[in-house]
Amino acid sequence: MRHFVLFLLLATASFASAVHPTPENRFFDVVATEHEISVDGSLDDTAWSDALEISLDYEADPGENIPAPVETTCYLTYNETALLVAFDAKDPNPSEIRASIADRDTPFRDDNCGIIIDTFNDEIRGFEFMISAAGIQMDLSRNENLRQNEDSTWDAIWQSAAIITDSGYQVEMRIPWSAIRFPNGNGKKTFGLTPMRSYPRNVRHQIGAMPYNRDINGLLKQAMKVTGFENISAGRNLEIQPTFTAQRNDAKSSPDDSWDNGPIMGDTGISARWGVTPNISFNGTVNPDFSQVEADELQLQINTKYALYYREKRPFFMEGASILNTPFRAVYTRSIANPSWGAKLSGKQDATSFSLFTVRDQQTNILLPSNEHSSVELLDRNNNSGVFRALHDIGNGSSVGFLGTARVADGYSNYIGGIDGLYRINDTDWVKWQFMTSNTEYPDEFAVVHDQQKTLTGDAMVITAGHEARNWTFWSSIIRKDKGLRADNGFINRVDTKGIDGGSWYNWQGSSDTWFTGIGVGIEGAYTEDTSGQICDKRIALESSYNGPLQTGIWTMLSANEERYDGTSYKMNFFRLHAGFHPTGNLFIGMGLRRGDAIDYDNGRLGFRLGGGPRIDWKITDNIKFYTDLTHEQLDVNGEDYYTVNLLDNRLVYHFNKQTFIRATVQYTHADYSPDIEESLFTQLLFSYKVNPQTVLFLGYSDYIYGDNEWDLFRSDRSFFMKAAYAWQP
Repeated sequence: MRHFVLFLLLATASFASAVHPTPENRFFDVVATEHEISVDGSLDDTAWSDALEISLDYEADPGENIPAPVETTCYLTYNETALLVAFDAKDPNPSEIRASIADRDTPFRDDNCGIIIDTFNDEIRGFEFMISAAGIQMDLSRNENLRQNEDSTWDAIWQSAAIITDSGYQVEMRIPWSAIRFPNGNGKKTFGLTPMRSYPRNVRHQIGAMPYNRDINGLLKQAMKVTGFENISAGRNLEIQPTFTAQRNDAKSSPDDSWDNGPIMGDTGISARWGVTPNISFNGTVNPDFSQVEADELQLQINTKYALYYREKRPFFMEGASILNTPFRAVYTRSIANPSWGAKLSGKQDATSFSLFTVRDQQTNILLPSNEHSSVELLDRNNNSGVFRALHDIGNGSSVGFLGTARVADGYSNYIGGIDGLYRINDTDWVKWQFMTSNTEYPDEFAVVHDQQKTLTGDAMVITAGHEARNWTFWSSIIRKDKGLRADNGFINRVDTKGIDGGSWYNWQGSSDTWFTGIGVGIEGAYTEDTSGQICDKRIALESSYNGPLQTGIWTMLSANEERYDGTSYKMNFFRLHAGFHPTGNLFIGMGLRRGDAIDYDNGRLGFRLGGGPRIDWKITDNIKFYTDLTHEQLDVNGEDYYTVNLLDNRLVYHFNKQTFIRATVQYTHADYSPDIEESLFTQLLFSYKVNPQTVLFLGYSDYIYGDNEWDLFRSDRSFFMKAAYAWQP
């Protein structure tokens, strides 16, 4: 994951001089300052003389609580309007500091420092703020409800700067209280805090202030506790974002036709965020611009049984999104395609987190699942969608939650209701579960055309028990999804199943001085029937992983499967591999491989599949970056080539500075179903200027080139577009 997967460490502090926290000494006070900072990266502001100093003394990964290889000091203070944080990151060889110019939320592989702050001190959810040595912001939301999940799509407006010095680099961060949530009231508050530094060289050293215990599941549980933060205020905590978009789409249906130039279409919209209280936020949007200036990741859509999943990138849906995650993916906001307006209320009151939103959608996409396949179909009418989620924390990391969703249109409705929970038995053992039920009604014509019952009901259940510790991890699940289950605001693309799965994994921990930093071996298995009791799938797999010098990572899997499709059972064996390493600090080379038996779903035959390809990330200079990813797949049946597909994704980016870049994207697809051949080429040129995540200007051009047996490659579509948005904070 490009984000920060950190086995990192925790901190504590006392304000007068640098402190060296330990697990027994993790509670400290922080005092306010009357001064502001200039946010220029230089630590000469008066405010830092009042700050709590925290020494980051431990390497947590790959070394296990050994002395840190470099010296780092974190400074922490605050005033009524902002949290103030600084780092003095020493480096014996400043010329080796990795500090490329990049878009925000991307340079996680560079040198960086930052904090995780748990403002509600619930040891479950937090906010991450990191700065690279080049001054690039990275912010994420963090949820440790079970595992350490990070979401880089969460964005806040804050100020930061970094400078490289003769002895390393320094960073300053000013995080307005309006950027984060915290408990209401003017009295003293206790926050969980984790200062951290990433020091990437031959291996990536993760450095923190306290030893990290791998036998305790969760980083926030081990965070330092800092008390203070009196009389802090989010101010008016109002942000209004007007948006203007314009585009022109041209098309032609054959190479000999002239362009049919479309009209220039302009549109305006407005979104607003209001901090009702420091712990509760309201978001509203009218005629929102949810245009995608980022092309979705290329995914292979040939010889697939189930609909494809795409990540959410739209800001409106990201506020409070982490609590929407449940064992079943019952909420999938990408199913909301073209909203005309939306409203959302989210936050945390005492031990209960909640999110409530409603949207008017002008396009109704419906996912139709079954046991052996699924598809997304269009219902030609508007709909109203709503989601309510509440999650109540209990004791030491346990929780219980409720989820309700609704989607309603003329002659159509889908409702989901359910409860779920997590019970932490101790620091390493847990049980999670979810029960939910659905009720769906389709219009008569839609039900007939798509071979669906007009009215459907169905239930779903999952119970999982697990153990996660330093060396051993194991888990086991019982799962059932009825044939009539539908989650139209979610993404459940297979139903009519019941079964069990589980696995075990053992890990050996190395260090930066050994030939490996980590080695793991494991076994997984699964058994699935349909709800009538007929066997659908059986699987057993052996896995291994290796991590070592040059930030090398290798994962392998050997799997033996049996799968029923269209009344026939097929036995399949295959091998998978993912590997990558950094031969230099500016270059990453990776590859994937899948080799073995596979089903030809179009014709119901067993074949042999070979797939995979290389990936390269190359920082040509600090300002120029190149990315290429080739995916190749071929399926042979009875010794003959049934199809061959190649997907090539290329991106070249030039960064003028931290706010401005220009990017060229070329995505090429070639599919050979002999004798039928299809080719397509998508190109995009994008200019991007970002003052902050919400104040942006995009200008772009894209075109689509298509060819097949009848036509040579010709440009069939082209688009010109722009987007301007401004975050006004009155």
